[in-house]
Amino acid sequence: MMPRDIRFFICLLLTALNVGMWCLFMYYNYQHATALSEDESRATEESISSSLSNRDQDRETVFDSCRLQETPTWTDELRALLNTSYDPMSSCNRSHRPWTALNCEGRVVLTGESDDFDRCEARCLEFETERSYKAGRWISPKDDHVFKCEVVEARCVKIGVTVYSFLHTQIVAKREPKRKRPTNAPSVYIFVVDSLGASHARRVFPETIKFLQEQFGAVDLKYMNKIGENSRPNGIAGMTGKSVTDMKRNLLGLPTVYRDWSMEESCDTFMDGRGFILQDFEKLGYTTMLAEDWHDGLFNWPGCVGFKNQPVTHYMRPFQLRYGKEKPAVLLHHQGADNCFEPHLFLNDFTEKFIKAYPPSTPKMAMTWASYLAHDDADAPFHADAQYRAFFERNREEFDNSFVILMGDHGMRYGKVRYTTIGKKEMNNPFVRISIPRNLRSSEALSNLHANADKLLTMFDVYETLVDIKETFAVQQQPQGRRDFSRTIARLGTKGSSLLRPLPPGERSCRSLPIPPSFCICEQDREIVQLTPDLDGIGTAIAKAANEMLVEEKVADICARLRPKKIIEVQHIKGSRLYDAIVEMVPGGGHFQALVRDIGTNGNRSFVSVAPDIMRLNAYKSQAHCFKYSDNRCDMFHRCDSMMRLDSTFSDTFATARTCCDTHF
Repeated sequence: MMPRDIRFFICLLLTALNVGMWCLFMYYNYQHATALSEDESRATEESISSSLSNRDQDRETVFDSCRLQETPTWTDELRALLNTSYDPMSSCNRSHRPWTALNCEGRVVLTGESDDFDRCEARCLEFETERSYKAGRWISPKDDHVFKCEVVEARCVKIGVTVYSFLHTQIVAKREPKRKRPTNAPSVYIFVVDSLGASHARRVFPETIKFLQEQFGAVDLKYMNKIGENSRPNGIAGMTGKSVTDMKRNLLGLPTVYRDWSMEESCDTFMDGRGFILQDFEKLGYTTMLAEDWHDGLFNWPGCVGFKNQPVTHYMRPFQLRYGKEKPAVLLHHQGADNCFEPHLFLNDFTEKFIKAYPPSTPKMAMTWASYLAHDDADAPFHADAQYRAFFERNREEFDNSFVILMGDHGMRYGKVRYTTIGKKEMNNPFVRISIPRNLRSSEALSNLHANADKLLTMFDVYETLVDIKETFAVQQQPQGRRDFSRTIARLGTKGSSLLRPLPPGERSCRSLPIPPSFCICEQDREIVQLTPDLDGIGTAIAKAANEMLVEEKVADICARLRPKKIIEVQHIKGSRLYDAIVEMVPGGGHFQALVRDIGTNGNRSFVSVAPDIMRLNAYKSQAHCFKYSDNRCDMFHRCDSMMRLDSTFSDTFATARTCCDTHF
């Protein structure tokens, strides 16, 4: 047996060896980890350095500052193009009168305009979902029934066939909610006319604008810059403060600003309680109203779920679902253009009923969105000037004591004006005019509004202005000095600033504000470039960028690839390597505008598309929407691939007119 002292010595030696090996192991790991960390650090530094170098290389300094210039209202070119006397209602039947009426008590009565029917009846249409309404049972006017709903459909039947149909509306005032209403809080009204650019509004609405300015002191925000191609990104920015498109800013030497909401978050997720400004006002005691004349409105297109529950106190949506989505022929005849009815007038009528349903002391917030009036025809709005002026005049007292915003979401996106010098600019420059309540017109709020009207602005500023109104007048417990409009109030994490206050100091340019370079309205010195063969690469570059976008959006397999047919126009932006080009593509004959850069060397030209915002200038609704949604960017680029194959045996005329799938626009 081994002596105890020897056993102790051996144990001690083994312990020492184990400790030594453990120390060596830890030292090795430390050295290895340090080496990895240093390598990763160097790699990160090299990556950042390379990224910054690439940004500096990509950067175009023409966007660093901003020279603003108001667009002329009229030019000789526009006078030759536009028909100021055009009236789509010129041949309608102005003597037509509905066969039924909804009286102030909510009863449907016969007007005596016709007796050529066997029976008449009416029913309620009430909100069920954004895509469906709940229809009540048909009730005869003889029953003296009082309808408590806000959309009532009347019809008359002869020998089993509906010969008359009409949608009546009313506002059924809601009882005072348990929550306390704000006292002396001004009402807020927002009227959106889709596709109404700043200079075009001055052309088509001169009397309305004059009335708003003379009666309410309305201020023209001359340099509002859109932040997205169509209604959706601009409207959501103005009504929620959120972005739904990425802003790639490599041209500015800046990183991409990623969207707040992905398409799934903004389209496949219900919008309830997610910052819609009307809902925020309602939470503070306001009575609210929302009416759009297109059934696929701001939160519903393209194929979006919208709201799970009725989003506002008074919602006109069942009207639009029945009238605009289902489109019964008899209804569209009796309540359509043949008999002088127009969608925007339905909205104004609903708003007037909303105003009259509540006493002036009730704080109200309403928004209407007229999609049809100006969207497709630059001449169509001329006839509506008198209608809007009369609407504002009839409700003068209410609007005189309220915040009123008359605005567009962007300018005209296609058509004859779009190809003019002014049309190219006003597409990116929506009309916005704001008036404030009479009792505030001697305050700094109005002087600030005037000062800010001459600066570059975005829809995010409109949203922050609405938030400022809410926080200043609707919130019961006011922070010290909240109503001091000489103070700038900046909210963390926001993209805009209240226009009722001094804007934050610093340069306001398309580099400092969240404005994609392709939409920038700041003036740049440009020159028309003579079209020569060495510019052919421009069309190839734009087609390549559009086709790559389809791959990104995972829809390349169902849409036809674009090929350039001819270059229509090229402008060089002086002081840069940038060219603003318009190219015709096939299939479909689409005209596309995009920014490209000449990256050629030694006198050899080579072009790449440098901005993701490729704009289509001619209408595309019969060629797009092969899929539910594509982030609203690539639906305008391509026709369905199956449609291209189907049309291959037809002439180009037939090819551009055929459709392959349901349209949402």
